[in-house]
Amino acid sequence: MCQEHWKVYVKGLREARTDAMPATDDATPTTAGTQRERLRRPMAHAPDPELVKVEVLVAEIDALPGPEAVKRNGDPDVQAALELVGEANGSARREALETPLGEAIASGTEEADAA
Repeated sequence: MCQEHWKVYVKGLREARTDAMPATDDATPTTAGTQRERLRRPMAHAPDPELVKVEVLVAEIDALPGPEAVKRNGDPDVQAALELVGEANGSARREALETPLGEAIASGTEEADAA
């Protein structure tokens, strides 16, 4: 398409767009805004305070040296915290779909036991 026809085409599109847009009162502000404005708005919901505390606990446990972290991971409060974080992240649903660890380990041992 030559430049002259391109300009006519774009002008027609622009006019069609403005004709199709509903007329708005200047008194009512638009809520959509630009994409940049939408991205800068605060979150629609506040994070759960209990979940925030649990995530802090998990981060503290992860920061511990290896043997201490392993000991601490076995504690009931840490297990409950990990379960809550997992539910919040949707990993509980993923784990239900996976093969249980015991079955995965035992699956190859029959042949080794027979030998």
